[in-house]
Amino acid sequence: MGIEGEGEGQTVLTSDGGGAVLTPEEGAALVTEIESHWTEGQEVSHTPGPSGLDPKLIETWENEGGYERNLEAATRAASAVLSAVPDPESFVSGFDALPQGIQTVIYDMMRIDHAKGRGASTGRAIREMLSAQERATLKGWYDGLSEGEQDVVEAYLDGEIK
Repeated sequence: MGIEGEGEGQTVLTSDGGGAVLTPEEGAALVTEIESHWTEGQEVSHTPGPSGLDPKLIETWENEGGYERNLEAATRAASAVLSAVPDPESFVSGFDALPQGIQTVIYDMMRIDHAKGRGASTGRAIREMLSAQERATLKGWYDGLSEGEQDVVEAYLDGEIK
């Protein structure tokens, strides 16, 4: 499965042998959808962007390249993943059910520059940042994903989703 980005503001995704092109407007709508899930049911803070982010993560992002830049990178990665999964709403719902600590680690990994690559080192880094209980919870979530969703997660970790 290859998932690649190309074009001016468009992302071409081929997750099931087919393809889809997101226009800039569709991409913006998807970002809005992602952000609504991050803030849904949570108090809105004065910090720009998703208020559901851990304040320590926001501080880290501010100190490591700037909050807006890191938020944009994480949002871009999340958009690419959600565009490739067979049922984005179900995927987001399951992800939202994960404890905040797990979500925070994954959000932080999603902001890593794609040019630096991901691969096995990202999966390993995620596991190292989680407690044994959190790793078990994350594995349970992953095992409950459809085969198509697992393929997308693997493609993301392998750097195939840009």
